[in-house]
Amino acid sequence: MPTEGLRQRDRATVEQERDAAQQLVDNITMFMEADPVSADGPALDRATRRLEALNKELESLG
Repeated sequence: MPTEGLRQRDRATVEQERDAAQQLVDNITMFMEADPVSADGPALDRATRRLEALNKELESLG
């Protein structure tokens, strides 16, 4: 039983991190659209990779 509680907490943590990563991707995208000259493509790439990794981690948690 304690393991199940830990798994749920881990899933909740991953979900929170995923939501934050999605917000970061959205914010960078919005900034890039508003100011293409100052856009930071590598930051968007890093944020997108992190979001994809968190989505895969969530899938593995079931």
